[in-house]
Amino acid sequence: MSTGDLDPRERPESGPPGPNPEPEHAGTREQAWERLRSAFGLSSWRSQALAGVLCALLGFAFVAQIQQTEESGLSQLSETELVRVLDDIDDRNARLESEASQLSRDEQELESGSNQREAARQQARDRVEALSILAGTVAVTGPGIVATIDGSAGVVTAANLVTFVQELRDAGAEAIDINGTRVVVDTYFTESEDGRLRVAGADLSRPITITAIGEPDTMATAMRIPGGVADTIEQRGGTFTVETHDAVDIDSVVAPAEGEDGDDGGQGGG
Repeated sequence: MSTGDLDPRERPESGPPGPNPEPEHAGTREQAWERLRSAFGLSSWRSQALAGVLCALLGFAFVAQIQQTEESGLSQLSETELVRVLDDIDDRNARLESEASQLSRDEQELESGSNQREAARQQARDRVEALSILAGTVAVTGPGIVATIDGSAGVVTAANLVTFVQELRDAGAEAIDINGTRVVVDTYFTESEDGRLRVAGADLSRPITITAIGEPDTMATAMRIPGGVADTIEQRGGTFTVETHDAVDIDSVVAPAEGEDGDDGGQGGG
């Protein structure tokens, strides 16, 4: 009877069974994963630091790649093309410089024009003010003198007052007031038979106070010229005094439409 005819249960065993390889392989994989976890088991802040370093390296590589691309693009151009690129850059710079210069000139012209217009307006205002002062239509304040004349009838005449006003004008007086009456170019003086004086139709009481605005010392010196009005009045027995001031006020004004009281015996104010 052959071995093949035996019942399987009666067949002799060939030997003890071999070891099962599966558990051994499973242990190896577990050890590998454990080693990986140990290698990459970083703390949170180390992980963030590693991520930052990786990002920085990637960014550097990206910029380097762009720069390399641009350089490689220029390196591929021919000499003629490179010269054309440089010429275009020079032309653009020249246009920008020209535009900047033009803008600067425009700004200077605008500023100059504005200054000129403002200067013209100021000159016009000054001219109007000067004419208004001469016309006596506005009150005025400034440095000047206050002169006082006194004397009996016949000592001070209308002709003396006209000469006095002319001397003040020659000395640079800008505005003159006599006893509260503004003296302008057409102001006239009259004298009655009994020696009463009038200015622009208004009686002059004594003492006569004359206020003038201008350079004080110049006007005061002019009043004291030998043979002048002050000298003449004092020789007749009258009195004359003059004081200089840093500021005097002339509030009297002349109405533009004011009528004049004609008098054949009047003396022009000059």
